Amino acid sequence: MAATYAQLGVITTQPDFQWRVQVALMSAANNVYNEGTGVTGHAARATYSTKVMNGEYNLNPILFGVVSSSTIQANANPTVAGYGILDTDIQNQVNSMWNTLAGA
Repeated sequence: MAATYAQLGVITTQPDFQWRVQVALMSAANNVYNEGTGVTGHAARATYSTKVMNGEYNLNPILFGVVSSSTIQANANPTVAGYGILDTDIQNQVNSMWNTLAGA
């Protein structure tokens, strides 16, 4: 069952979902910071990684970016544990948003 936008909005307010997104952010930040300097946009990507590692980011827009994924929207179910959202789907969405978040 696909979640409605209203349900997705409620999911973004749940601490357990927020923590999962923060773990995905930290994982992405670590990977990006350690990537090769030849990666397009690496300087901006690495700068944003440092900000994430230091907690210098606004989580709210990132949460909404995560639930904007069509995969997450299709699988989200507010009545089940974890909301039917896989950690791998959260990680994939965070990874796909990284350049935008970094301004790269």
